Amino acid sequence: MKLRRYLVCYDVGDPKRLRSLAKCLESFGDRIQYSVFICDLPLVELNRMKYLITKITNNQEDSVIVINLGVCRPELEEKILLMGKLAIRPNYVSRVY
Repeated sequence: MKLRRYLVCYDVGDPKRLRSLAKCLESFGDRIQYSVFICDLPLVELNRMKYLITKITNNQEDSVIVINLGVCRPELEEKILLMGKLAIRPNYVSRVY
């Protein structure tokens, strides 16, 4: 089962939905910014994540972007460059300064 890397970004106005969505996404990946996650998922987990996102968010008020970054491969590790502060440092992030 191949894992694909997804960048998930969101803008949620309601504090309750915001906390619920953040907690949900923490179960799928790593938070790299306040409203940005990187998730390495097989298709079945991607579909589960999308389903939960639709249950939590309000399509009239919130937005969620899921970007497929491709298949996870060892040679792609450390291709994400960070410039500045990061609360956590997953192994696939290279710190610039």
